[in-house]
Amino acid sequence: MKQRIFFCNLILLLFIIAIFTNCNSNNISHDKTTYESKEIGKQVWMIENLNVSKFSNGDPILEAYTDDDWSNAGDKNKPAFCYYNNDPINEVKYGKLYNWSAMIDNRGLCPKGWHVPLEEEWATLFDYLGGEDSAGNKMKSTIGWKIYNGTNSSSFAGLPGGFRDYRTFSKIGYYGIWWIHSSTPETYNLKYDWDKVEHGFTNKQDGESVRCIKNK
Repeated sequence: MKQRIFFCNLILLLFIIAIFTNCNSNNISHDKTTYESKEIGKQVWMIENLNVSKFSNGDPILEAYTDDDWSNAGDKNKPAFCYYNNDPINEVKYGKLYNWSAMIDNRGLCPKGWHVPLEEEWATLFDYLGGEDSAGNKMKSTIGWKIYNGTNSSSFAGLPGGFRDYRTFSKIGYYGIWWIHSSTPETYNLKYDWDKVEHGFTNKQDGESVRCIKNK
């Protein structure tokens, strides 16, 4: 009898733990990919780069296999993604690179309940981390940077995934660049050799990484 009671209590305990874990999970699933998220200040951020091939409504996003595919998509304002160096092995660590048209598309690049952060939402993050002059070091991952790794004390885990322009890939290991949701093509950049966050202006045809922030 005591053995039966013990096993019944054990099963009940495991059931409660499973429910608690599920209710407090920080994982988000979208397009067969699961992402981890963290609360940073009063915001909740994905701590991985986006890696989807579909919009949140299920519509596919064009994969630009060649330089011509990429430049043509940019010329026609057509949403597109690629892998750094057109090599899918890079998605495991760095996710995909998206052009401006994919990032801004009303169908939603991020999972439902999430979105590409606005400039003021990025600014809130930087302010929480002590300002743009020091936030970069706290946002950079502790591994993967060519010269100076960061502390990642923010848990943002920013990796140097590089970018692509009209026809070339560049700066993997040296720069982490993420889109700002804006009517003009703008980014925030982390750089290998300094602690600051840099606000950049780019082109609609460029391919950059994407992070998502949870809707309020």
